[in-house]
Amino acid sequence: MADSSEHLFTVHEAKQTDVYKDIIRVHESVRDGVREGRICRVCVNGKKSALFSIRGLPDCEKNFIRIDDIGRDRLKLSEKDQAAFTFAEVSWTEAVRWAAKAADPGARIATWIAIWSGGLGVVLGIVGVILGAYPLLK
Repeated sequence: MADSSEHLFTVHEAKQTDVYKDIIRVHESVRDGVREGRICRVCVNGKKSALFSIRGLPDCEKNFIRIDDIGRDRLKLSEKDQAAFTFAEVSWTEAVRWAAKAADPGARIATWIAIWSGGLGVVLGIVGVILGAYPLLK
């Protein structure tokens, strides 16, 4: 994880393609080393935080942060607010948690299918080991 420092941004509406997808957009020079497309924890004014997928913005929008209405509600922000933000990459378990609770149903459904498939695979693997060992123990 990168060292996080606060950056002051003006909050703007998300691009139409980012609405209901838990995506925020900020210029790459102020992402504290978090690479594009990664899941990160976004903290506002050192208090409220939430998980988002992070994307870029052009140079002309360097002082902007673009967040949809669901994200602004989670962070208790309104359009045109100015606030200090920090960004920190999260662990894989938090990334899975983000996907399982995502506003985008495609990401959420795919994650739950993967979680249930993995769990079923573990259970069936254990059953296979027990059934395979049973004749040897007789």
